[in-house]
Amino acid sequence: MLIDTHSHIYLPDFNDDRDEIIERALNNNVKHILLPNIDSQSIEAMLNLTESYNNICLPMIGLHPTHVKENYKNELK
Repeated sequence: MLIDTHSHIYLPDFNDDRDEIIERALNNNVKHILLPNIDSQSIEAMLNLTESYNNICLPMIGLHPTHVKENYKNELK
């Protein structure tokens, strides 16, 4: 069994081939895809994907290290 521990396939860049990506992952024995959100703006898309693929995609709420800015306390709230 494989687990993809860091994927942002909920981003718009993957709108055209997201279903194919997930199908390929399943066909290659990937059982779970962990989805770290980036900031407060990415939560909705991430949760929508986990709702559509709740058998494989798992959300991870937080603040991605690349998006920590001066307002990080507000983002974490």
